[in-house]
Amino acid sequence: MNLEGKKKMHRCGKTIVSIIALFSLISAIALAQSGRGRQPSQPAPKPTPKPNMPATGVIGVPEGGKLVAQDPDVAISRYKLKNGLTVIIRERHSSPLVAVNVSVNAGLINDPDDLVGMSRLTRYMVLKGTAKRPGAAVDREVQDRLQALGDFLGRQKVKVDDRGRPAIDPAEAFAVYTRLLRAATSDRQSDADFERNVAIARGLAVADQSYYARATRAAVLSHRDWLAANETRHRMRRAWAEFFTEYDLLLCPVAGSAAFPHDHEGERHERTLVVNGARVPVTDHLFWAGYSGAFYLPSTAAPCGFTRGGLPVGVQIVGPQYGDLTCLAFAGHLEREFQAFVPPPGYA
Repeated sequence: MNLEGKKKMHRCGKTIVSIIALFSLISAIALAQSGRGRQPSQPAPKPTPKPNMPATGVIGVPEGGKLVAQDPDVAISRYKLKNGLTVIIRERHSSPLVAVNVSVNAGLINDPDDLVGMSRLTRYMVLKGTAKRPGAAVDREVQDRLQALGDFLGRQKVKVDDRGRPAIDPAEAFAVYTRLLRAATSDRQSDADFERNVAIARGLAVADQSYYARATRAAVLSHRDWLAANETRHRMRRAWAEFFTEYDLLLCPVAGSAAFPHDHEGERHERTLVVNGARVPVTDHLFWAGYSGAFYLPSTAAPCGFTRGGLPVGVQIVGPQYGDLTCLAFAGHLEREFQAFVPPPGYA
C-alpha cells in the first residue's frame, strides 16, 4: 500500500480494506450498519397487578409482547411475542433469585418431511448466531465509531468492504486461541495444582464450553491434543493468507466496549461487564486479541473517536503476516487525517 503523498490509498481493482464493526464470539460477522435507524425496544406496559399477585419491577416484555393469560393464584403470566415465541413468567419473591429456562421444539422428530435437517440448522443458528443475529454483539457506541471510520475511508476513495472476512469459523478460532493460550500459561502449576485441575477437568460436562471450562482443560492439555490445536491454527493461518491476497487490511474492534471500571472481585471468569445494556463475561473481550494474535498476524491499535461519555474508542488494524509496517503506516494516516490521540484530562 502506498500511503505517501495526498491520500494515495486506492489501488485500481483491488479492495484494500475489510472493516468489521460487529463480530460474534460464536457467529459470523454482522454488518456495521445492522440495525441502524431502529429504535430500541421498550418494555410493554405491565398489566395492573391483582391484590394477591405481586408487581414485577425487573422483568420487562419486548415490544409487541401481548399478555394472553394470567393466573394470580400462583403469580404466572403468559405473553405471546410478535415473533411467535411464548414467554411464561412466574414470580416467587421468597428468594432473591432469577432463573431462565428456554425450551425449543427441536430435533429430528420435529423436522418437516420436506425440510429434513432444519433442526440441526436451527441449532447452529441459535448457538453460533447468523450474519444478522450475532451470538454476541460489540457495543453500539463502538460500532458507531467504526462505522464513522468506514464512512471516512469511503470519502477518501478507499475501497471498503464490510462483508469481507477470512474463511474461518470464529467460534473455532476463539476456542483454539483459548486452548493454546491457557496451555502456554499453565507451566507454573505445582504438581498438586496439576492433579487438582486434572480432576476438575474430568468432572466437567462435555457440553460445558464456558471460558472456565476451556481454560481448565487447557491447563492439563496432553501433548497430542496440543498438536491437534496447533494444526487447526495452521489451517486457519492458510485461510488468513488467502484472505490477504484480496485485501490489504482488516479493521475490527480492539474490544467489545470502551473502557470499563476496574473489577478485581472474585476470579476473572466470574467477572462481567455491560455491552449494549446486557452483562457479558469479561473474558469475551479476549476474542479480539486472539482473532489476530493466535495466527501470528500483526495488528496496530489506533484512535477511533470517543463515546458520548468521552471514553476513547480504538480500532484494530490487522495486516498479513510480516505486514507490520503496513499496519503502522495506516495507523499514522488515520491519526493525521481522521482522529489524533487526545491525552486524558490531567495528562496533556
